[in-house]
Amino acid sequence: MDLSSCLALWISTLLASSSGALSHVLPDIADPEFIRRCVQAHNVYRSRANPPAANMRLMSWDDSLARGARSWARHCKASHNPVLQQVGRSHPEFRRVGENIWLGAPYSAFTVESAIHTWNKEGADYTHQNQSCARICGHYTQLMWATSYKIGCAVHVCSRGIDNFSTNPESTIFVCDYGDAGNVFGFPPYIVGLACSSCGAEKCKDKLCSKKNCKTCLHVSELHLSEYFHHIPIATRHSSIFTTLSKNNLNVHYIQKQGEAQILSLLFFNLYKCITYICSYFQQLIQTATKIRVCIVHCTNQLLNLISSTTVLLCTTLP
Repeated sequence: MDLSSCLALWISTLLASSSGALSHVLPDIADPEFIRRCVQAHNVYRSRANPPAANMRLMSWDDSLARGARSWARHCKASHNPVLQQVGRSHPEFRRVGENIWLGAPYSAFTVESAIHTWNKEGADYTHQNQSCARICGHYTQLMWATSYKIGCAVHVCSRGIDNFSTNPESTIFVCDYGDAGNVFGFPPYIVGLACSSCGAEKCKDKLCSKKNCKTCLHVSELHLSEYFHHIPIATRHSSIFTTLSKNNLNVHYIQKQGEAQILSLLFFNLYKCITYICSYFQQLIQTATKIRVCIVHCTNQLLNLISSTTVLLCTTLP
């Protein structure tokens, strides 16, 4: 082969390599189109909840969650981020962060929509009446967790493969982190009912509860008490955590064990320390033996630093 032929072959190979590399240029977590697709796909499935959801919140993007998702995706591991199990460490606002992971190969098999669709398909195995799952449902329940309202996602191609999944140089991992975390053991992802019927003071947008004004107003109504207990500092709870792992989908499930007396003491502890509160809407809880009115309490920054929580409860027994 003469010099010109060798040069032509080298250029051809270089161009082919460059073309392959360009095909794997990944969307950045700051890319507006990537953000739009991630948020839209989540909200579309949430608005189509079947059976309908009475208290499903509208999701929006969170840069801090996205950075956490990107950081873990770059580890190329078929497991969950262990930092998420350490309460209060993974996010400046949310004490607990949830996580869904999609794995696949080659990279061309990935789209935001197809990955999230895979999680949503698990809903076929979930029974809302008794909160049972025939196979794996953790990604679906996190996707549909009513009080999770912030997400941040990232995608990464692992040229050396993904541990415990594949050695394919085009192995791809897509991670979405959620605030607050869902999958509270023993409780449903949302309240079944007429869409937006339990939005309280929030407005209804595309069958989802959307906050009206300030970012700090966290209003939730008609929720099981455990939904609120989920916000109590974990350091004072007895909890165990286990991870469910499947080939292409991962999720964390939280098991919470807490005595009634301890729960009440924690409630009063938080109430005592709360400086200010916002109550815009009272509504009778459903599916509880005792009639209780619940209101979300918003605390000052000083209190947030003290108890590392964004919400506490004010519970008043009905006459």
